[in-house]
Amino acid sequence: MSKRVVLVLVALLTATGAAWAQVPGSTVPPEPDKPGIVPPAAMAPSGMNGYGIQNYSAAVTPPHAFQPYEDGLGWMHWSGGYIGPMSGDTHTYFIAPVDLPTGALIDSVRVLVYDNHAAAYVHILLYYEQCVGGAACTTTELYNGVTGGVETPGYDLLGSDEFDPLHGMTWRNFDSSTGSVNYGRVRVWFSAASSNLRIGPVWFWYRRQISPEPAVATFPDVAPGFWAFQKIEALASSGITTGFPDGTFRPLEPVTRAQMATFLARALGLDYPDFGF
Repeated sequence: MSKRVVLVLVALLTATGAAWAQVPGSTVPPEPDKPGIVPPAAMAPSGMNGYGIQNYSAAVTPPHAFQPYEDGLGWMHWSGGYIGPMSGDTHTYFIAPVDLPTGALIDSVRVLVYDNHAAAYVHILLYYEQCVGGAACTTTELYNGVTGGVETPGYDLLGSDEFDPLHGMTWRNFDSSTGSVNYGRVRVWFSAASSNLRIGPVWFWYRRQISPEPAVATFPDVAPGFWAFQKIEALASSGITTGFPDGTFRPLEPVTRAQMATFLARALGLDYPDFGF
């Protein structure tokens, strides 16, 4: 294996692992010693504790990320990090953004809820919107879950499975082929404003994947038949590597310290404009 390809791949894997191991601002889940609460270890797909594209990562939408659908409304904060609508509110919709890396291969979603109400329920809806220019956005429903009857003591775990549209979906925050800006949202609706209806963290399980091979090679000296073609093209499409000024990649040449510093800076997101305020 050439030194250039090995070092570039190591830089990419190190950077992505550091950037997405945990979503900033994620909340601590409820303590597992409380009756009826399922700890995260029991919710995760297998292979959670490794590195690489074959292992799962988790992104968390914490309860405090949910905002009321209308101005002037708010939520009550309960023990264990749960939130619920304020007493007396009649419009009990709340929305939170979904923060996932582009190219993530989604496996499932898990939502911790509390429903100890005799008649009311908690409704969770995950949807994905694609917006191109000034045209109307198109919406795709990915998950739709509702709590059932009264639980004892009320804690429940909602989640998707292999038959839901969410499973196997490739997440794209921006799609260069269509010019669309895409984003996901989680919407929760409490059918009543009650302390017996609450929502906890929302977990998204996903795996990273290598970009598909392009129809036309970016570099003239890295043909589609080259063993590292797909990986090099993935780095090129992400902007981590741009090749030499003459347009070549030179896959068999050693990597200098300056070149490695450049790869790491781009992969870690350290190369950004200097905005003035």
